[in-house]
Amino acid sequence: LLALVSRPQGLDAAALHAFADRLVRPEAEDAFRVVEDLLAQLLARLARVAAGAPAAASDDAAAIEELGRRAPAAQWAELREAIAASFARADVLNLDRRQTLISACFAIERAGA
Repeated sequence: LLALVSRPQGLDAAALHAFADRLVRPEAEDAFRVVEDLLAQLLARLARVAAGAPAAASDDAAAIEELGRRAPAAQWAELREAIAASFARADVLNLDRRQTLISACFAIERAGA
């Protein structure tokens, strides 16, 4: 997920669509929910980094640091809330979850542009 949204040259649309296609299959419900949660965690980490906190030591710390510094903390926090609301709305209204996920990734890309 981080590799998809943190590419300096922008999102790879084909890879994003393939990723989303795998997650919206009926048998992938649990995986979709995990990715939804990972998006929220990623955005929270980006907000903390943008606010000046160091990225937690991990294999992806450098990518988190670089992406987090691309936007202010408040913007990452607001995006986290907006994306969570989008996923909730998709569930309640039975909207296209594939498009919800793709839109979330493009929103992250725009925020970090």
